[in-house]
Amino acid sequence: MADADAKRAAPVWNCETWSDGHVVHAPVGSFGANGFGLFDVHGNVMEWCRDQSSDYGSEGGGDGARPDSADRSAIRVFRGGSFFNPAANARSAYRLSVAPSFRINDLGLRPARLITY
Repeated sequence: MADADAKRAAPVWNCETWSDGHVVHAPVGSFGANGFGLFDVHGNVMEWCRDQSSDYGSEGGGDGARPDSADRSAIRVFRGGSFFNPAANARSAYRLSVAPSFRINDLGLRPARLITY
C-alpha cells in the first residue's frame, strides 16, 4: 500500500503514515503469512480477474465467474489495492474494470495452483 516511503517519492499520493521499506512493489515473500497461512495476498499490485465486467447477480454457478462472451475485447475486471492505493482498498471488494489492452505498473495477476487433498 502507499506508505511513508511512497510519499517521499511521490508527495501527491494519498499515503498511509507507516512504512514498509518499499517505495512501490515489495519483492515477493517480503512479509510473513496472514492468519490463513497465505503470503503476498494484499497490496503490491491490483489483480486481473477472469471475469468480464457485467451487472452484479450474473455470476455463474459454483465458482462465481460471470458468463464469458465471444467478444474478447470486452471490459475486464480487476480487484484489490496496489502500492498506489490507501490500505482501505486492499480488499477483493474493491473492483474496477478496463479493456484488456490496458497496461499500468500497479496491475498484474496472481499465479495460483490447484491444491488437492
